[in-house]
Amino acid sequence: IDEGLVDRFQELAARMRQVAGGETETEPVWCSACRNCPWLKACTERWHATDHLSLLPNGGKTTVTKLYSAGIRTVKALAASGFDQLRGRVPMSEKALKALWLHARARADGRPIMMKPAEYPDDRPIYFYDIETFGDEVFLHGAIRICAGEREERFFFADRPGDAGVPW
Repeated sequence: IDEGLVDRFQELAARMRQVAGGETETEPVWCSACRNCPWLKACTERWHATDHLSLLPNGGKTTVTKLYSAGIRTVKALAASGFDQLRGRVPMSEKALKALWLHARARADGRPIMMKPAEYPDDRPIYFYDIETFGDEVFLHGAIRICAGEREERFFFADRPGDAGVPW
């Protein structure tokens, strides 16, 4: 029997006893099995309580390990880091790291951040439809038309609760 393998097994068994005895805690990190795991709700609650990196897209073990090695343990810490200083410390492609950093900033700031402007064709109109609701009532319908750089908006409101059918 390989002595190194036996030593690793004994170390693992000792860690498992520590967890079972409440001496140490495990850390939930997002993985591909999470979608089907009965513990997902408990893990998600813990991620929110600790501002865990698993809250970010691609916040799985590989990403978390890379960020931990750079001393970054929370979404807020990642967001507070300057991108230029991250480039040399986190072993990721610049594109992946930039996307992760922008997601962290958006989450920490509580607002979306445009990653790149949308490109629309100039030779045909683009329409957007928007609704606003209050409870089960739709009180506003909005249409936005963009064509050749010009924007046109039309809105239809219900002036009072119960008049939600009027804008239709």
